[in-house]
Amino acid sequence: MKTIVIATVTATALLTGCAGVPTDSASLRESAAQPFRAAASALRGSDTITARQGDVTVKWRPDVQVVEAWRGEDSSRYTDAAFELRPLNKPGAKTSVERVALDDLHGQPKVVAALGLRTIGQHKVGGQECGQNCVYLFPGVEYQLRVTMFRNGAPKVSVPVGVVTVDDDGVTVRQQQRS
Repeated sequence: MKTIVIATVTATALLTGCAGVPTDSASLRESAAQPFRAAASALRGSDTITARQGDVTVKWRPDVQVVEAWRGEDSSRYTDAAFELRPLNKPGAKTSVERVALDDLHGQPKVVAALGLRTIGQHKVGGQECGQNCVYLFPGVEYQLRVTMFRNGAPKVSVPVGVVTVDDDGVTVRQQQRS
């Protein structure tokens, strides 16, 4: 008798949503899709990526499709950053190097350099337009991204970041595998 009562109470709770389990089909589909969506976003590169080398940190911000090169707090020796995009799947394609001066931030001089990455025809991402420091990339091409920090024209630290993938929907970055 106890088994029947417990089963009836459990079934009623599940059917009415009282057990915290979604009962409508849209919620069920949404909850079932969550693990797959998380895996897909990690594979597509829609998560923030951070790469470090010495006192330099490079961040990929997918919400606005921007790569940022940050100097360490105790380091003021860098003047600019070179963002190198080397095509991987297009033999003979030219490597693009964009040199960006470090900008001041919160009263500290020469802290961060930022470069927007866009696909051809894409101007606004996350409500932000691509400004002065922006590169338009061709869909269907994968690029190896490396950032090198400079001091007065001399390269000092180079940070391998990852693989940039470009399609009609935008730009994604996958983390560089450590060897």
